Amino acid sequence: ERVTCCDAQGRITVDGTPLSEPYLAPGEAPSDLRFDIEVPAGRLWVMGDHRSDSADSRSHLGDPGGGTVPLDRVVGRVVAVWWPPVQFGGVSAQPQGAQT
Repeated sequence: ERVTCCDAQGRITVDGTPLSEPYLAPGEAPSDLRFDIEVPAGRLWVMGDHRSDSADSRSHLGDPGGGTVPLDRVVGRVVAVWWPPVQFGGVSAQPQGAQT
């Protein structure tokens, strides 16, 4: 998948499709840093929901792997949303489209 910031409306895109990101912290832009990366097979691109305060893949673009994380280094999975309270609940184990 190719992850890019940003389209003309300021949205993150995955393979050219803009993401809807209702989980972003209020007032947060999808990214203040422009990037365009092809995520290699077997790796993940990760971004926090509080983008201006997240040391996520964008912070490691210059590192080996270009900010991507090898799948075999992932030791946990998301099972619930705790914050904000209005979104509290379990998270489906099924993959969800362009959620790179």
